[in-house]
Amino acid sequence: MMKGIGTKAIKIGVMMVTAVLMLTGCRFGFASDPDDPNEVVQEEPIDTSVDTFEYDASLSGTKITLLNSKAEIQVALTKMAEEYEKKSGVHVEVMPVTDGDSPYTKVVSMYNSGTPPTMAILDTTDVIALAEEKSG
Repeated sequence: MMKGIGTKAIKIGVMMVTAVLMLTGCRFGFASDPDDPNEVVQEEPIDTSVDTFEYDASLSGTKITLLNSKAEIQVALTKMAEEYEKKSGVHVEVMPVTDGDSPYTKVVSMYNSGTPPTMAILDTTDVIALAEEKSG
């Protein structure tokens, strides 16, 4: 009897934690009006003073490409890539998916040209389609 109650409590606890984690960082509505010409852009500086990670010096000079399909985070990713390179010596090129291209079309084109990105930010459906194409 106790085992059933404990298991049920654990399941409920896991569901609650999952729900909280899913909602963390979500914003309901727009944080600002994207068409407001008077909007002041506020930027939080990148603070690496608490970074105690030991970077592997042998990786210095390594180049990584990241295909970014999310235009709204392009500037932030580029700035983080610059900070990461200062710390690690690893260059990360953040490549945006340009207007008119779909992320799937862009990544397939890059694979077909022999220059696939090291990493890519893609929607789940694009990842599945790419996996099916490359495994078939």
